[in-house]
Amino acid sequence: MLFTTMSANVSSNLVEIDLGGNMLQGGLPNFFQNFCRLESLSLEYNQFSQNMEDFVKTLSYAQNTLERLYLNDNRFGGSLPDLTGFSKLRELILSRNRLSGSVPESLGQLSSLQHLDLSYNQLNGSVPESVGQLSSLEYLDLSYNQLNVFKRLGYVKTAVYKAKLQRRLQR
Repeated sequence: MLFTTMSANVSSNLVEIDLGGNMLQGGLPNFFQNFCRLESLSLEYNQFSQNMEDFVKTLSYAQNTLERLYLNDNRFGGSLPDLTGFSKLRELILSRNRLSGSVPESLGQLSSLQHLDLSYNQLNGSVPESVGQLSSLEYLDLSYNQLNVFKRLGYVKTAVYKAKLQRRLQR
């Protein structure tokens, strides 16, 4: 019902949408394709269960403007898709979902990325070296996956890695 009302009444000029904590289910409706100026989308703490690749296709019209994407604490599944079209993305929070497979090499092409959280998923394999070469990256959380991080984290900025380790040791 919420999405039906929104589709009829919401302007395509929106730059920020926050629908967090509304117990929304299923997938993102196609009318989200109308938000071609969207800079920030916050859908955390819902029950979205859409395949991540389908979700990203729905947002493709905002790929030139989207800077912040908060999808944590949902049920998004599937593998991480190629996000290189989202070149302005600075914050990508996908923690506590059902994402599986490996971390794509293409993630390292998001040169504006400052905050990346993929924790509490079912990701596996090695972390691509390209992720460690993200020069703007300030925060990285890959915890609670089945990733082989120690072979690749030597490439991550020392401050990012050190800060994350310190937090885990303090627990």
